[in-house]
Formats: sequence, structure tokens, C-alpha cells
Amino acid sequence: MVCKAKKIIGSFRIGLSVYGDYQANVHYKRRGGWDQQERIITKIHIPFKGVLVGGRYIPLGIKTYMGAEDGWRFQTTEKAFVFLVRESFIGKEIMVLPEDIRVSVETYDIPILKQPWPEYARKGLSKEMSKWPRDERGKWLKI
Repeated sequence: MVCKAKKIIGSFRIGLSVYGDYQANVHYKRRGGWDQQERIITKIHIPFKGVLVGGRYIPLGIKTYMGAEDGWRFQTTEKAFVFLVRESFIGKEIMVLPEDIRVSVETYDIPILKQPWPEYARKGLSKEMSKWPRDERGKWLKI
């Protein structure tokens, strides 16, 4: 149950620091021939930690191709609730199933932008690009 006045979703409060090991991935799986696909949720083992920002119901069901004139038709069979967690201020929310989310004792200071590159890779790329020739304004020259 979502209560907008108190910013509470079930037993969780918006802005709460959370962590977990699995993220939810919504994708289509072919069912039968090419003209029928099923929308499902799978768990992916990607650890995360961030701030809870909301929740969403994801419709699950079957997508069927009805022909060139009608196009695709989606028929909902059920709905699944997922929590939305942000790992940085700029970036997309990640979806997490309710059974995979855990409340953290410590509070997280989330960064402005999450850097996906490890530090050794960033330093290596910086060192490599410093070898390239530049003009008097500092722009890279085309070779």
C-alpha cells in the first residue's frame, strides 16, 4: 500500500538507505513462434546499495502480433510490484523485487554520478590519452 502523505511503501520509507544482491530485469521471452512473446521478470546477480525512491507495478503478460494493420497487442495476466532504488542522483533507477531488498543500518551519501569504471581502468585510460598529440588549444589532433 502506498501512502503519499507519509511517503511510505509497505514497511519501507522513501529515502531509506537499502542494499541487496539481486536486481530485477524485465524482458520478453519468445513463446511458441515469432509472433508471441511473454513479458517476464528475472533476477540478475548485481549487488547494489542506494536510496529507496519509490515503487512501481510492472504488468506481466503476453504480447501477440495481430497483423500488419493492427500491430502488437499486449494482454496483461498479472502485475508484479518492484521497488525503485537510485545509486546516484543522475542516472536511472534500478528495479528490485521486494524479497531482495534489505534495510541498511548506515546511511549512504549517494554520488551525483555513479562511475562504472574502476580506478585502475580510469588511470590507465587517462595515461593512454595523455600520449595522443594535441594542438595549441588542447584539442586532440586527427591522425
